[in-house]
Amino acid sequence: MKYSFESTVRYSEVDCKKNLKLNALINYFQDCSTFQSETLGVGLDYMENNNRAWLLASWQIVTEKLPKFNEHIKITTWPYEFKGVYGMRNYIMQDSEDNYLAYANSIWVMVDTTTGKIARSDELQQKKYILSPKLDMEYAPRKIKVTGVPEPLHSFYAENHHLDTNGHVNNGQYVLMARDCIPEAYDMHQLRVEYKLSATVGDLIKPVLYKNEDSYIVDLTDGNENSYSVIEFK
Repeated sequence: MKYSFESTVRYSEVDCKKNLKLNALINYFQDCSTFQSETLGVGLDYMENNNRAWLLASWQIVTEKLPKFNEHIKITTWPYEFKGVYGMRNYIMQDSEDNYLAYANSIWVMVDTTTGKIARSDELQQKKYILSPKLDMEYAPRKIKVTGVPEPLHSFYAENHHLDTNGHVNNGQYVLMARDCIPEAYDMHQLRVEYKLSATVGDLIKPVLYKNEDSYIVDLTDGNENSYSVIEFK
């Protein structure tokens, strides 16, 4: 079952060229699926009462043309598959003439918030989330292969403003952190994100940059051997 909502690009969501910022695009996609869950009665309160949370395992976002300030947009999402502990979901953003501005694939995993362990989605959710056919797009692997020469960058700590209702750094914040590690003028067509660990307030985040012929990869590490998230801009 598909869910849509419409909006107008706000001044607070655009960059110096009046284009929608990447993190704002992610927020629109994330909000759309959250709105759908609320509409179906399996939203934040339901999940909290049942000690469950959907965590994002990966993003693949393709941008065709970012909308500009004051442009009317329509965002649509739908689940297309449940597979074991994973839930798969597509997104599209369209202009007023229904042209695709951006589209995405996402893979989610459910966790038990009392134990932190992976859990299966319950029967009610699988009943509520009626599946629709998957979007016709070129699907990339969930895992990102890190290649190139590592360039450690300045480290920082996770702050309160990075967190969401789960008490962890929100998935869009990792992308925002990584975007600051690559040239501002870089013209990205595809974003891929692999989420590995959840950071919270006070955790050290040390970015490591890898520059390749056709991409930048940012590995947001804990300063040791562990990665919170790996982000590829291409």
